[in-house]
Amino acid sequence: YNKKLKTEWPDLKATLHPWGMRGSNLEPDPKMPTKTMEETLKELGHEGRRIDILKVDCEHCEWDAYRDWLSAPNEITQILLETHRIRTRFFQEMFDAGYVIFHKEP
Repeated sequence: YNKKLKTEWPDLKATLHPWGMRGSNLEPDPKMPTKTMEETLKELGHEGRRIDILKVDCEHCEWDAYRDWLSAPNEITQILLETHRIRTRFFQEMFDAGYVIFHKEP
């Protein structure tokens, strides 16, 4: 996380939060602030709320964290995700959870 980045875009109704995402199977890294999906939901007061869009661009954290998104107690309607390297198992698990691919770059 780069502290120099702009953190709020009021016109877009978007906020960048000062932590990265990690899977619940990993220990926190003291060099970089991270939170699990559960910790993020609690921090933002979103426990028990439907998440319409979860936008994730976490530079490789997706492979450690995606199972937490799929098992979150919240209904997540759409997941917009930038992935790094294709993993067939990942897409199969997303399909099994009821998600479909809307767009995929070659």
